[in-house]
Amino acid sequence: MEFKSMNLNNFKSIFVGAWMLASAITAQATTDMPKHMVFASDTQYPWTDKTDRRIPESDSEFKERSKWLVETQLCEHCRIQKSTRLSSAGSLDDQW
Repeated sequence: MEFKSMNLNNFKSIFVGAWMLASAITAQATTDMPKHMVFASDTQYPWTDKTDRRIPESDSEFKERSKWLVETQLCEHCRIQKSTRLSSAGSLDDQW
């Protein structure tokens, strides 16, 4: 009895693995699926590169640098989004 249940478990594992693989292949073939993916961390506001290195900075310098880092990160995300839309769709107007 133990041998049959082990075979059944192996069969289930193989079946689920094959189903997942087939799903992934099908998803890649779908034309509406994204072709690009951007992974981004949270902005860690308020923070600067000097914070981790324990380099002293004034409050005003800290606030200004912190704001600049967050804005730069978010602008870069938008730039990447726009450039990938343009390269895959031809025009942003087609997307919106």
